[in-house]
Amino acid sequence: AYHSTSENPSASSRTVTFTLTDAASASATATRTIDVATANDPPTISSSGTLSYTENDAATAINSSITLADDEANWNSGTLAIQITANNEASDTLSILTSGDVSISSTNISVSGTQIASVNAITATNNNTMTFTFNANATNANIQTLARAIAYHSTSDNPSTSSRTVTFTLTDAASASATATRTID
Repeated sequence: AYHSTSENPSASSRTVTFTLTDAASASATATRTIDVATANDPPTISSSGTLSYTENDAATAINSSITLADDEANWNSGTLAIQITANNEASDTLSILTSGDVSISSTNISVSGTQIASVNAITATNNNTMTFTFNANATNANIQTLARAIAYHSTSDNPSTSSRTVTFTLTDAASASATATRTID
């Protein structure tokens, strides 16, 4: 039986050679080709804790320590969707912080000078979803940098004190996905 322990094995064929030798030292050889079909593993995303937000605060990173990865690291056409999924108000806004490595030109998103995605909206309000669609330049590291730059802000002078839940849904190029949430108090 053949078994690979790799999480990301090469799809190249393997050739196994069998040699049988009898007591008179006569031998026969046979070969067998093993074709390996790779399976896509879903990405991982982890967010924990709570963001404490105070009325009239500036836009604040929702989770500056969110982590994510994909074993295959193939993000071309993959997405990151962010939405306030519980207790959203019209004054709640999701945006992108650009004071660090993340920059915006129209709807194109760059990290450290490399364009990695386009976004459907620079801000999202009224329970809308902010969705980034990645290109071939996207890597685990620069998508994580982008996810850490997603911010929350309330434009209300009297926002509800109900906790908001922000949901991050990460989908890789093979359409496997994972979800994480963060609470805003």
